[in-house]
Amino acid sequence: VKGEGVFALQEIDKGTFVCEYKGDVLTIEQQEERYPDKFPDYCLRISDNPVLSVDGQNSRHWSRLINHNEHGNLKLHTDAAAQTAHFTAARAIQVGEELSFDYGIAFFTFRGITPAPGTDSRQVTLRRADPEDADSPPPPPPPRSPSEIR
Repeated sequence: VKGEGVFALQEIDKGTFVCEYKGDVLTIEQQEERYPDKFPDYCLRISDNPVLSVDGQNSRHWSRLINHNEHGNLKLHTDAAAQTAHFTAARAIQVGEELSFDYGIAFFTFRGITPAPGTDSRQVTLRRADPEDADSPPPPPPPRSPSEIR
């Protein structure tokens, strides 16, 4: 699964601020109310205590279109006090290169999907443990956002 994507219009030096991840700041209760039947695809956790996420689902900002890559060229930074998330260049980025960051393997595992071809070398296990199998431990609770699994 791969979305539209975002591409560099100019060279970006390593460490350069690229953008803020825009969206609504939600508590875990608000997030669960907004997405009662699915794992939210655009929520980035910014704080664990209290649990807060930035939800880019309805944002018109291009930051919500940044795709996954295991070896992404962006680094995600979160600031709980400011209730923000932003990206910097993890390495030098060339003109025309797609911007990406590592969503983490659990993002895919708990949704039962696989990363787009060529974006991840890690093994994604889509089968969850069978509770009837005494040798299989119960599956862990699902993460609420890509950043939670870091």
